[in-house]
Amino acid sequence: NQWPWTKHTKRNIRSSRVEGGKKLVAALKKHSHPPEFFLSASAVGIYGEQGDTQVTETNSITDQNLFLQKVCRQWEEEALKAASVCRTLVFRFGLVMSYKKGFLYEQAKWLKRGFLPFLISQKSLWLSWISLDDLSRMLLWAIDNEKVQGIYNAVSPNALSLKDFYTNLLKQSKSKIIKLPFPLFLAKQLGGEMTGNLLTSCKAFPEKALAQGFVFKKAEIEKALREV
Repeated sequence: NQWPWTKHTKRNIRSSRVEGGKKLVAALKKHSHPPEFFLSASAVGIYGEQGDTQVTETNSITDQNLFLQKVCRQWEEEALKAASVCRTLVFRFGLVMSYKKGFLYEQAKWLKRGFLPFLISQKSLWLSWISLDDLSRMLLWAIDNEKVQGIYNAVSPNALSLKDFYTNLLKQSKSKIIKLPFPLFLAKQLGGEMTGNLLTSCKAFPEKALAQGFVFKKAEIEKALREV
């Protein structure tokens, strides 16, 4: 997304998720032959800043006046209205470990140049993540299993501290990397609202998926990074 956020950018983010979901559900309700299921995305950003506290799908959501948290809540509210016409599933994605796009892709661009800027903080910052392979398998598992419905945390059962993430990422590099430490509080100040929303600590746990029999193949960050 465009950085820093403008009113136009935020409006587009909300519209693509919330308004898009609203129109889809409205179309489903009007259709004479609705589908067997409706699957929608969301994100663990709905939990906001959680520090060291582990959160599951049963945790209540406390409003923290964070833009992305509000978008996720409204997005889910619209998606769950589809439950009146078909089986409905909402997945709260963590960071998807793929070098094709997203968080890991941005880190890899620096590594290719021989550098790794990494955030340092006196407080813990937890990352809820999932391998692209496990995420794909979880979605297919949910589609095929009629008992699966409602909200699910699409994350590895092993949340990761930011420090451990950088340690494991460096292990994957075959060349010498220059480390560039950067204070977390300064990153939040420079990045404005977007950085403040993205750099929240969230230790989400996939309680529902595990309870219903889903098996992770790449639950450890070492294996996930090595195989991508």
